[in-house]
Formats: sequence, structure tokens, C-alpha cells
Amino acid sequence: MATIRKRGQYQWQAMVRKSGFPQQSKTFETKIEASKWADATEEAMRNDSFEGILKAENTPFEEVIDRYRDEVTPQKKGADREYSRIRVVKRTLDALDILDKAIGKITADDLTDYIDYREEEVTGTTIRHELELISGVFTKARKRFKLKVDNPVRDIEKPKAGAPRNRRCSSIEQRILLTAASKYGKDEMMEIIIPLAIETAMRRGEIVKLRWEHIDLEEGTAYLPDTKNGDQRTVPLSPFAMRLFGQSGVKESGRVFPIRADSVTKAFSRIREKTELENIRFHDLRHEATSRLFEKGLSATEVKMITGHKSYQMLDRYTHLNARHIVEKLAMTDELERLRKDVKRQRSNIRLVA
Repeated sequence: MATIRKRGQYQWQAMVRKSGFPQQSKTFETKIEASKWADATEEAMRNDSFEGILKAENTPFEEVIDRYRDEVTPQKKGADREYSRIRVVKRTLDALDILDKAIGKITADDLTDYIDYREEEVTGTTIRHELELISGVFTKARKRFKLKVDNPVRDIEKPKAGAPRNRRCSSIEQRILLTAASKYGKDEMMEIIIPLAIETAMRRGEIVKLRWEHIDLEEGTAYLPDTKNGDQRTVPLSPFAMRLFGQSGVKESGRVFPIRADSVTKAFSRIREKTELENIRFHDLRHEATSRLFEKGLSATEVKMITGHKSYQMLDRYTHLNARHIVEKLAMTDELERLRKDVKRQRSNIRLVA
């Protein structure tokens, strides 16, 4: 039997007593919320799912996140990135005293506090990615870990996504990065990885998974059997890209770069810190590469084949072409038009003389 009683101006306590079960009580800000919880608890007692509620009320959120990290994350293609995101999320939750709370007691208000806290540090897009992770933890907690919980992420207003990042890496900045990389012997592979990323538009994870048995320097191709999108693709290599592979010491088999994806990011950050460059990330090299492919005159279909983007809409985010190249093309168009007019005029003069 459920009892709802008012405790203070903004507090309502729900209490559920049922034979064979321990007494349950919880306090809410509104009577409606208290009634919903009481009804759900009684229903759980009737259909034998009360144990899941009890576990949810006593299992720290940190324990659930760690289980998600250990059991779910390793199965994902973007596992390295998610490991990093989990560390950030846990650090933020801990700062807000949410990490130690039972998963069944985490509310939408807790996550609103999370958003407010993170908005002082990162963009709305980053926060949305972190909320997606938290939402995924709640989903697995319910479906896989058998904890009776609702997903509070569904009840909050998420921040708006920021504008797509369009940072490019100029040739001068590339030389600065390579100079810094050459002076940092510990990350000597980065002297090849950095220009290779710009030359091929490969993702970080694709580069570190490259194997010599998939590199054909005679045909000028690199085969990627396992990409972020789950598709296979063959990347055509420019002469410069093939020289880069040659510099790394060609072998018959094995990994080209025996380094982890997150280690590439850390190495890039250390190298960048030794320069005066600001606001540049490793993924910006892929953006630069894609933009350069368009500037070389390749069609959207050809670029899509090289970069492996799923759709033309996704590809459009990376095509912030250099205005100088567009000016050159316009000037060339005007010059061609002038030449055509000159030829036409000369032909007319020839007919008149005849």
C-alpha cells in the first residue's frame, strides 16, 4: 500500500509497504512525481522486478559506468575515443558529487547541473556527445545489467550543437609541426603520420591499423579492411604518400605504425605544445586533406571514395575551400573567356578580308 504525504513546502514523501518486501520511501519535489514512483514500485513488487529497483537504489553510478566501460566499450570501433570520454564524464560527475550517487537516484536536475558545469569549458556539441554516453549507460543498465531505472537524459533540454569545426592546417603550419616533431625523438613516427594524414585524409584509427600486407606501392593503394563506418575501402596514394611509406621502412607484413590511436593524439598534443600554434587538433589534418582534394579538382564522388564519408552531406562539412584558389579559378575563367572572344574576333576579321 502506498502513502503520499507532504513534508515541507516543496517536498512530498512516497512510502510503499507490502508484505514480503522491505518498506520503501523516497522524497520528491512534486506530488505527481511521488505518485508515479509509488505506482512503479508497487507494480515492480507485483511482477517480480522489484529486485532491479532495489539494486538501482543501492548501486553507485560509478560502479555502473565502470561496468559499461569494461563490458560494452571494448566492443565498439571507437573504443579509444569512448575511453577518453568516460574519463572526462567521471571527472565531471565526481566534481558535482553525482558519481557516488546510486544510479536509481540520479535525476534530470543532476544532469542539468552537469550541463551548466560543462558549458563553462566546452561547446554544446561536446556536451551532447557526453550526454549520449551517459544515456547509453542508463540504457545498458536497464537492458543488460537488469537495473530498474528510467533514463533522465530524456527529460532534459540538451544544449544546441555548435557550428561544424572548419579549422585547416596550412603548409606553413605543417612545416612548423614537422619541425617540432623532428626534435622530439620519442614521437619520431609522428614525422610520417602527420603528413600522411594530410596527404591521404585517413582517420587516426585507420592510420594506426595500417598493415604492410595491405599496402601496394606498385599499384599505389592502401587497403582499409576495417574503418570507422564499418565499410572496407581502398585509398589511392599520391607519389608523396608512397614516399612517406618508403621512409617508414617497407616490410612484408605487420603493422606500419606500432602505436595506439590515443597515443597519436597525446603525441600530437605534446608536439603542438612545443610550437606557438593554437586551436589545432589531429582530426583537423583530415579536414585539411579533404579540402585540398576538392581544390585539386576532384569531384565529390571521387573525394567521397578516398575519405570514406558516409554521405555527401557529411562531406560538405569538410569542404571549406581556400578563397585564394577560388579567386584563381575565377580569374582563369575570365582569361579563357577573353581568349575565346579574341579568337572569335580574329575569325571575323579573316572572313572580312576574304
